[in-house]
Amino acid sequence: MGEFHTMNTEFTIQQLDTNHRDAYYALRLEGLEMHPQAFATSAEEWRAAPQSKIDALLLASEKNIEPILGVFTSNSELVGTATLIPETRQAVRHKASLAALYVPSAWRHKGLGTQLITEALNRARRLPDLTFIRLVVDSENPDAVRLFEKLGFHFYGREPQARRVGDRYYDQSYMLCFLHDQVS
Repeated sequence: MGEFHTMNTEFTIQQLDTNHRDAYYALRLEGLEMHPQAFATSAEEWRAAPQSKIDALLLASEKNIEPILGVFTSNSELVGTATLIPETRQAVRHKASLAALYVPSAWRHKGLGTQLITEALNRARRLPDLTFIRLVVDSENPDAVRLFEKLGFHFYGREPQARRVGDRYYDQSYMLCFLHDQVS
């Protein structure tokens, strides 16, 4: 897919398939455990998911239905993921969602999230009739918000108390990025 270097480390972005099951399962579980407020799926739900559900996600990626992009080190370690989810229903086929972005803390601030999102945007621009990508972000995550803004995403809404983890509620913000120049 693509190679890039940062801080003397070489990385590649690949589309995940069923051969990546163990690495994807473990990385996603880590994200759900470390940042439960950032995801709609809980760590408990992910642990309880049958292997067939994980395989179905990876098969959808493999078939390019809902591609899961992964960043790998030169040692083949998976250190980041993002999922592009194009809508399939006719009335909303012009939209896609960016979901499940996660880079472990040890790998943050090295450009990996930027590369994942940029690759997702590039892929989306090649899909026919797609006009924008939307996403949901934890409103209290300023690093993520800044990253999305830097890459062209704009706010279009905020939902108070959108997610609950234990006894605490978290707001979520809605952002979108138009894929082509907008004509007024």
